[in-house]
Amino acid sequence: MVISGAPDNRETKISRRTWSRRINVYGAEAHVKRGDNVLKALDLMLRSSLIDVPVLDDDGKIIGEIKLSEILKKIIELDR
Repeated sequence: MVISGAPDNRETKISRRTWSRRINVYGAEAHVKRGDNVLKALDLMLRSSLIDVPVLDDDGKIIGEIKLSEILKKIIELDR
């Protein structure tokens, strides 16, 4: 699975402000980029005890987030 990001809507804009603060707390590596393998996000979440991480575009702009629950749902769907 590959990370694609999220559409630009109000929820994502609120999330951008929140993520900007969280990136400062968790460090510059606490993100994934559009096109990264979902296993990278899962590994980051497990190593950092996070339940979600921001998704950045190639310019470093926050375009969405990926949640642990979303990854787990996809895994379950693939197993059916």
